[in-house]
Amino acid sequence: MKHALIIASGIGLDKEELNLFPQLVVLEVLQLKRLLINSERAGISHFTVFCDKSSKLSLLKIVNDRRIQSHIDFVCDSDEFQFEDESAYVIQSNLLTYSTTIKAFIESAENEPGNSVLTDTENNIYGLLKLKKSEINKIRKSGDLSVLLAGKSKNELKNLTTDVGYMANLAPTQESLDSAKEIIFSNVGKTATGWIAVNINGRFSLPLSRQLVKTSLTPNMISVLINVIGILAGPFYALGHPVIGAICMQIATILDRCDGEVARVKLMETKRGQWVDTISDQVSMLSFYIGLPIGYYMYAHSSWIIAVGAMNVFFYLFFISWSFYFLLKYTDSGSLVAYMDVDNFIDEKKTTVVRKFISFLRPLGRRNVYSMFFLVLAIIGGAQYVFIFATIGITFFFLHVLEDIVKLSKIKKRELLN
Repeated sequence: MKHALIIASGIGLDKEELNLFPQLVVLEVLQLKRLLINSERAGISHFTVFCDKSSKLSLLKIVNDRRIQSHIDFVCDSDEFQFEDESAYVIQSNLLTYSTTIKAFIESAENEPGNSVLTDTENNIYGLLKLKKSEINKIRKSGDLSVLLAGKSKNELKNLTTDVGYMANLAPTQESLDSAKEIIFSNVGKTATGWIAVNINGRFSLPLSRQLVKTSLTPNMISVLINVIGILAGPFYALGHPVIGAICMQIATILDRCDGEVARVKLMETKRGQWVDTISDQVSMLSFYIGLPIGYYMYAHSSWIIAVGAMNVFFYLFFISWSFYFLLKYTDSGSLVAYMDVDNFIDEKKTTVVRKFISFLRPLGRRNVYSMFFLVLAIIGGAQYVFIFATIGITFFFLHVLEDIVKLSKIKKRELLN
């Protein structure tokens, strides 16, 4: 069952007037649009929107968005409508939630033959339900969802609890709107991985993202603008200012979270956006690997520095080229984080000691970790220390991808033979 009814008129579970919410703007996104996009991402492919006749034309304009691919019907209060399916999902227009929450509810409700409603761990009820045909036709006639919480209907309504994502019932007040913004941003902040990203970088990126959400800048524009700062790291290293170069990289790393945060808040996450972010990041890293040996050579005047620097650039380009190839061929993602899926193809029992050691060091390969580490090294020992550890790091990752290539080629050969 992939059909959902969005109730944008009549009375809600808490006696709220549901026609007040479809055109409510929450963090630059209209509420009805937010519901449709999140529900579609959760697996809903057909919507029927119950609305007032006076608001139908304006609501039709809302759904004219390329992110929304589902079939949508609009039914006004005066229109004839008889629901024929055995059951469907019912969503109140004031429900504030995320696709993961809706998906978790759907997965639980699929195993329930009767009526069910979304609740949190404290048994608070929210405007997402799965109802049988008889109940749907009943609320269609009465225009009042609150009847489901009274008498026999309440006894037949099963609570389905989830702690995935977030959920809230909006009210037509500024206080409720402010609370909704905090709920969304607090959930965005939970996507960070690692102590540094959560406790240091996030404290800087989230306040900036709150301001960027109010602008017309797209996440892709933000990705490019932020990484212009990262690209400056290379020239500063080359000019003999390793601390300034490291600061540029660290600033870009901190702000690198902003594009993703804005994308999740505005529901603008796309695979193309992942690739824009990834490529922008890698251009700034290439600038770093080119500028670092030049600056160190200008200080030490040793030809081996240029030779090792050229080797590092080669290792880096090889690593990135293979990583991009792997993402395109074996994943449906444009984020380098998805490269870790390579482990799914490798038999743990046949991994080498080198691979196990590199796997242990993987957390150090996160940008938020090595960027701060390079800043500390630049302050303590200048370009020399940064160069030594950058060389060690890229060498290990080069060996890592070489083994991945060998392992995957053997698997492919066995598949061809079979």
